[in-house]
Amino acid sequence: MKDWKEQLSYNYPLMFPNHWALPAVGIGWRPIIEAMCKDIAAIDKDSRVRVLQVKEKFGGLRFYFTIDGVKTVTDDPMWKSLNEIVAAGEDLASKTCEYCGKPGGPSSVGGWAKTLCETCATNQLKRRAR
Repeated sequence: MKDWKEQLSYNYPLMFPNHWALPAVGIGWRPIIEAMCKDIAAIDKDSRVRVLQVKEKFGGLRFYFTIDGVKTVTDDPMWKSLNEIVAAGEDLASKTCEYCGKPGGPSSVGGWAKTLCETCATNQLKRRAR
């Protein structure tokens, strides 16, 4: 059985051509990333979008991509729509616990910025205190 990250690669093989492009984030953001990929695939009729990296940085979701054959962002009319999808997903993730998917907000755990719900933030602090 595939985990959710491998399933993304299976569902969108051209969008995730390399294993290092698969998300390096918690499962709480899974529905957000899956929705982003679905929305991207819906407008990317020629399958030209390639995900470069999906990660957490400074507590927020970062979703980096490119479009095959595009040298500058103004060269492709799809670019604006793609950026809107990514911005909406990143914004939603900033309000969603990375670990469990419940509503969350900015947290600091052991010096690391994360987006967590109160329960997960408390649990992380307890783990670090051990």
